[in-house]
Amino acid sequence: MLLLLTLHALAAFQTGAMQLRIAGNLQDRHAADAAANDAIGKTLDAGAFSADPASVAAAPIVVDIDGDGTPDFVVSIVASCTASQPLAASSIDADADTDFGCVSGAAFGATSLCVMTQWDLQATTTVPGASAQTGARMEVHQGASVRMSSSDARSSC
Repeated sequence: MLLLLTLHALAAFQTGAMQLRIAGNLQDRHAADAAANDAIGKTLDAGAFSADPASVAAAPIVVDIDGDGTPDFVVSIVASCTASQPLAASSIDADADTDFGCVSGAAFGATSLCVMTQWDLQATTTVPGASAQTGARMEVHQGASVRMSSSDARSSC
């Protein structure tokens, strides 16, 4: 009887330990996903993204999820332009500061000097070497529309 109770206790302990590992791995996976999305947001918020997307996306982004001052994840981003389309003159407000550079010609013709570009941002999240407990790795693809000048779009898209 004592042997049977011991085996039952060991089985319960192993089951609990396994469930704890599964929960920890899932938590690390969600944290890696959050780090990837945070890095994509930081990349798109960078003012230089519309001027030079490749150089902005080329720099790895270090993310500290738990706020303890040590990097939890390193995110590498690859930005790929998938399409661009000139903005119609009707979608431009000549009085707005953001649209001032888009106004073309004296007659404000049918096309503008700005285009709407479509981007696929691929963020790959990895855990820095020494702190890799679970080896969580996440790849996230995010589509984004970015308004930029025609000359910037020609050079990067």
